[in-house]
Amino acid sequence: MHIQSWLRDWLGITRIEEKLLALEHRMSGIEDQVSSTLSHFGKYRDRTNEELLLMQTQLQALLDSIKNIIETAENQQYQIRAIKLRGRLLNNLTRIDKQLSLVSVN
Repeated sequence: MHIQSWLRDWLGITRIEEKLLALEHRMSGIEDQVSSTLSHFGKYRDRTNEELLLMQTQLQALLDSIKNIIETAENQQYQIRAIKLRGRLLNNLTRIDKQLSLVSVN
């Protein structure tokens, strides 16, 4: 068993597993944060201009985090998850922008 552990360390398998675990935690944390944030936002229709601008800023910060994962993730599975999450955020950002344009007109 000691040889197996040494071999895993020597080949770098342990380091790769640690990196994947850290990426999994980071990705899960961002997914949880996005889900919680979007749930908290609720509907955009009844929001003031200030609230919509704050929401827009928060979504943009989350998009920046996702962009970083897409660019640095070496695992295609995590890139795909991040791209799907980015699409969800962009959809909500578009909805906020649309509502902002409606609020500005009124």
